[in-house]
Amino acid sequence: MNTKILVCCHKNDLMESSGPYFPIHVGKTISNVDIGIQGDDTGDNISAKNGSYCELTGMYWAWKNLKDVDVIGLCHYRRYFDFHNQCRPLFPYTSFDTSIFASIDKSVPEQVLKKVSEKGAVVVSRKTNCNCNSSLMLDTAIVTYRMISRLCTR
Repeated sequence: MNTKILVCCHKNDLMESSGPYFPIHVGKTISNVDIGIQGDDTGDNISAKNGSYCELTGMYWAWKNLKDVDVIGLCHYRRYFDFHNQCRPLFPYTSFDTSIFASIDKSVPEQVLKKVSEKGAVVVSRKTNCNCNSSLMLDTAIVTYRMISRLCTR
């Protein structure tokens, strides 16, 4: 099964690029920096609308431009699922020293990809109320689902 998980970026930062991970510079058309990775501004794209659609400009680019891909996923701006329970279980996110980034297991278990592929399941993080300054709702990480092209015509 060919899986690509977009790692949406808009600035230089740590990013996973091994295995299924595919870094993409979202909003590249309206950006004044080149971070040296694939942009969402090639082929059929809506990169110029990134101010309104955020990381979805990357998903649109993948839908229209990636070929022979069975599953497309999304890491929203440097956030990853923790399928291997390395983070604190009762906290919605964990900050860590950047020196350990490479040692954290960010792999997606085969059984998760199998459910997505066979059943069309959607994998999302647990919605968490956060008592931040603006009662922010955190619903981050990765949304994985069947290739949109199975449902839509290119």
